[in-house]
Amino acid sequence: MKRLNPWIVLVAIACVTFSGCSRQDNPIAPGHPNNDLLSAVHTPLESSTTTPVFVPTSIVLNGYLVQFDGREYVNDQTTFSYTVSGAGAMHILSNFFLEIPDCAPEPDSYSPPGAVINVNPLIGIYGIKWDQHLGVNESRPYSITFPGDVPLGIIRTSVKASTLAAIGDIAGPCAGFDISGTVYIDADANGVMDQTGESGIANVTVTIENSTGLIHNTTTDADGGYAFLVTAGTYTVRIETSTAAEDFNEELAESFDPTGPISLTVTVGPDSPGNDFGFDPKAQKIEYEIDQGILLTTGEPAKFWRKQLRAAISGSQGKVEFDAATLAQFITEIQGLYFPEPFQFTSGNEFQEAMEILSIKSKDPVQQLLRELLAAEFNEVSGKGLVDAPELQSALLAWAESVYIDATPGTEQIPANTNAPLLGLNGDDRLGDAIGVLLRMNGNIGGGSGGGG
Repeated sequence: MKRLNPWIVLVAIACVTFSGCSRQDNPIAPGHPNNDLLSAVHTPLESSTTTPVFVPTSIVLNGYLVQFDGREYVNDQTTFSYTVSGAGAMHILSNFFLEIPDCAPEPDSYSPPGAVINVNPLIGIYGIKWDQHLGVNESRPYSITFPGDVPLGIIRTSVKASTLAAIGDIAGPCAGFDISGTVYIDADANGVMDQTGESGIANVTVTIENSTGLIHNTTTDADGGYAFLVTAGTYTVRIETSTAAEDFNEELAESFDPTGPISLTVTVGPDSPGNDFGFDPKAQKIEYEIDQGILLTTGEPAKFWRKQLRAAISGSQGKVEFDAATLAQFITEIQGLYFPEPFQFTSGNEFQEAMEILSIKSKDPVQQLLRELLAAEFNEVSGKGLVDAPELQSALLAWAESVYIDATPGTEQIPANTNAPLLGLNGDDRLGDAIGVLLRMNGNIGGGSGGGG
């Protein structure tokens, strides 16, 4: 989002009166909610991962306190409300101004009446200006209402008293710059996120700090994404190893190694996407903790799930834990986990195809990984496995899918004519690591209560 310097007071402009200027001077066509860039960045607040931060809710300009009173979305209209009060002012307020940024539609209404909407010639910014005097000991409410759901952002406001027009930032409609990125499982440990084969990590707290040391936090969404809406400037964005929140940060630090920096310096104006943080599982540590019973598993091995499916196929009412309808639901959920590969079954033949995978006896590590991965995902959707660490289990399954995708013949990562084990940067066998972790999660090795069937 292109924004002018927030501390510009005088701008050389062609117009000499407020009524002689037009919004068409702006480089981005105004009032176009279908503008692709703006629509992509400024989605409605209720459904957006963007967190407006360091947004001033009050500012003193020329001795007048400008207070942001809130944003209200009712009947498909959004109203932003303010109060301006004398706070030690020496001169009567002659006009009050609020920016209307390019991302906002034209207003439906405003209060008090009698304002003018246009480019303010004193500061060169498009917005609404009330030329109504306000005494040094008086206060007055102001509001502006837009059609639709307009998210919270950061705008410029101005107070003119005597001959001086002071300008600053205040909370308002939709404007600002995005700092965004993804916290993800870096399955090949190369420090770069593969959008088609590496999964984001949910519920990780991401911290942003401004140049004065103020801090805000947000939490990654289901796809590992995060975003902050800020004014122009330089910020530090980082992943804390320990937080006070109920999040995944502590488990992330315990069970994963970062594959790049976990603190980034980011300068915005324009937007700054792609500030990603990659993590790779500490496979041997996780295996050890399951072996020692530090991580408890209730996971069941492939043979348990074969027994469940065999009974469903034959229509047997034997001693099985899950009936055919429940298993069908499990398979539907498995097909929706993480990536399209590797589990998409043929309609009407799901049980048989799942049985074939769970019955793999090949020594090929890719095939072994496929078998253990399907068993682990049955455990996941049925509420089994690392029940005391469900977020860790989900992250490990997403990692294992990524390893499988990387190792599958025909992908970009591995030539189609090889079944060689996939080696990590340190020469470790990532296929072996993934198989070892899944075997233990499935109760085949180590502690836990799995292994039945």
